[in-house]
Amino acid sequence: MTGFLLNSLILLTVMAAPRAGAQPVAIAGTDTIFLDEYRAVYVDLIKKPGVFDSEKLRESVLDDLIDTHLLAAEARASGFFPDSLMNRRSTSFRKKILREIHYGLVIRKSVSVTEAETEEAYQFTQEQRQVSHLFFKTRQAADSALQRLKAGESWNLLAALTFRDDRLGQTGGDLGWVYWDQFGYDLGMAIFRAPIDSVTGPVKSEYGWHLIKVTSWKKNPLLTRRQYELAAAKTRIQLISKIGEKRAQDYVTSLAKTARIVLFPEVVKKFQAGFDGKLNRLPGKLDDTQDSQLSEQELSSIRTGLETCLDEVVATVNGDPVTVADLVESMVWLPYSVLYSGFGKTLDYALRDELLTRDALSMGFDRSDTLTVKLRVFENQMLSAEMRRILLRSTRVTEEEVQDYFRNNESRFAGTSYDQVRESLKKEVLNQKRTTAVSRFLKEKRDQIFLRRNPEVIHSWYRSVIEK
Repeated sequence: MTGFLLNSLILLTVMAAPRAGAQPVAIAGTDTIFLDEYRAVYVDLIKKPGVFDSEKLRESVLDDLIDTHLLAAEARASGFFPDSLMNRRSTSFRKKILREIHYGLVIRKSVSVTEAETEEAYQFTQEQRQVSHLFFKTRQAADSALQRLKAGESWNLLAALTFRDDRLGQTGGDLGWVYWDQFGYDLGMAIFRAPIDSVTGPVKSEYGWHLIKVTSWKKNPLLTRRQYELAAAKTRIQLISKIGEKRAQDYVTSLAKTARIVLFPEVVKKFQAGFDGKLNRLPGKLDDTQDSQLSEQELSSIRTGLETCLDEVVATVNGDPVTVADLVESMVWLPYSVLYSGFGKTLDYALRDELLTRDALSMGFDRSDTLTVKLRVFENQMLSAEMRRILLRSTRVTEEEVQDYFRNNESRFAGTSYDQVRESLKKEVLNQKRTTAVSRFLKEKRDQIFLRRNPEVIHSWYRSVIEK
């Protein structure tokens, strides 16, 4: 998902004046941190698995946000100027937030679920089903297979033909014991509503069409009304999310039908050559919980393979050029399972994100306060990270410091002269200084400026959220 390019001054120009009426949660020198910025950071954090709200956590996040501001301010004061990579990252993040706003206002706002639907979904969260499936790329192929089954053909024979070079061909398409939340809305509901030992389908997923056969099931026997009431809110959110994902896929598919997407084959070939073989780790359960799907090492490897063609136009979307660099930076927001599946699907998803970004822009979502705040947070974080790197690179040790360290640890070096261990000690002292370089800088900064925290504002805000 991507949008229009920002100019090279993007990191310096987004520091717009605060919104009228915003509540300050801290003042650090001449810098004021407002509740909307804090809220953007905290809400993203609290959504992560295994993170639980507490007053201590809220105040810890506030302290981290103050540190981020101090480091980012130092980067600016030091004359640090954002390079092209940082600008591309910021542009990519801007597009991601535009799509999130689009989802919230266009898709999510239209989704509602009834109490009965929530109860049904909760029941499904307490079950497991043993399921086999046959998979087809087209509805026509799935319908044809269904007719063959109705005519008496063996399920296992069809599975062997469908999954010719796959383990599933030898096991009748067996997926094992599955949970409801492993699947998208249509497929999950079809599996958990299906009668035992009958064929259900064809059912559409984002991958194609499925015929389903549930062969067994298990259920938590200790379900009570109280258990449901405690879990209802979470289940409702899960259900709304699944329906929202389905509608979002339908929405972008409808956009794609009328879109003018032109690919430039020679650049596509270069892109694929630089992409293939760069992602080797298998998709994992934690991938979906991460905002950024690629590590710095993985992204750097892809960039390196494409550095000669980053500025080349790989496609146009409704007449707007899209460069290789645009798509490389957008990959970080794509599901890792998509990236791992190969270049074709990755390119398809990235271009669909381009369509959604342009749809969001056409609706004026680039004027949203949410976009302004989240972009400010992201760019402060980038500047802060760069300042941390600058502090580490600029850390030095003197000969006197190394000699002092040797004298203070003489027992470690009995029978060894200073000259013999000087070089290794220099590295050791340097590493120790680097581990404290950022914390020492922040302590000095905090001592030099006027600093006031206002944690009651964040506690009051969170209490109001809970009450709602």
